[in-house]
Amino acid sequence: MIRKEKEDKRIEWENKLRRAQGIYITNFKGLDVAQMEDLRRRCDRESIEYKVIQNRIVKFAAMGAGIEKLVNYLKGPVGLALSYSDPAAPAKVLKEFAKGNTNFKILGALVEDRDLTADYIDELAALPPKDLLVAKFIADLKSPISSFTMCLSGILKKFVYLLNQIGEKKGGKDASEGKEEC
Repeated sequence: MIRKEKEDKRIEWENKLRRAQGIYITNFKGLDVAQMEDLRRRCDRESIEYKVIQNRIVKFAAMGAGIEKLVNYLKGPVGLALSYSDPAAPAKVLKEFAKGNTNFKILGALVEDRDLTADYIDELAALPPKDLLVAKFIADLKSPISSFTMCLSGILKKFVYLLNQIGEKKGGKDASEGKEEC
């Protein structure tokens, strides 16, 4: 590559690294072309960008983007998986791919400016998808509120019943005759 092309690539990768919510670093040494294509297809299905690029270009892009932690992983043949929406999605895809390919290793990850070890990535891969977690969280928030309204409703019904009973005893007539519907 000529100098201008390298500079353009560095700027492009600097922008990608800034936008990425999750950056996963992998060692793909020992994978053949068919396995790499399979990995890329799996990543594409989940809107994950998986690229192999010169470590030197990534190093300068990472430093320009203020992600110096990434430089520590740039030794040997590395591939980068970038996620722009769900930072946990690459963990699932890469972990699943690594089960069937012993040569493939996940070296680490940078998720929302945090450096993650391989053990933490395993835990992250075991989590349900982000949409499901958000839905469960909202349901958990809603549950106490609906229980509270049901409780208040029960108290109000009992209070109305009590007033009807008092009215029947004092008035001697059926209190339901003059009762209005709410």
